[in-house]
Amino acid sequence: MPDRPLTLTVENDAVVEGDPHRLAQAVAAFTANALRHTPAGTPLELIAVKVPGRVRVEVVDRARHRPRHLPHLFDRFYRADAGRTRKAGGSGLGLSIVAAIIEAHNGTCGASSSPDGSAFWFEVPVANVG
Repeated sequence: MPDRPLTLTVENDAVVEGDPHRLAQAVAAFTANALRHTPAGTPLELIAVKVPGRVRVEVVDRARHRPRHLPHLFDRFYRADAGRTRKAGGSGLGLSIVAAIIEAHNGTCGASSSPDGSAFWFEVPVANVG
């Protein structure tokens, strides 16, 4: 997306065990969601860092969102914009699929919002390397 400033931050030792295709699907869903629901030119950050015993992956945007939707974003068929049709805005399944993928990897996921923007994140156990 040439109209989007993108920052990528990855710690070298942020390694997990799991299905690489499904984990990539989760990151892609968060990224597509950010692209779909923010104005052109909105900066995005993709972050993967170690936290105690886990790796946290975040997609952060700098657009303002309505916090009232946060508790429902991972529910099946939920759409924050009721005016969107399936053709123009998806089926409302993307984030519930992310939740299922992350749960299958013994992880957790969520979203947060502040006046500075929103973060969609998941955490999965760190790989036992050694």
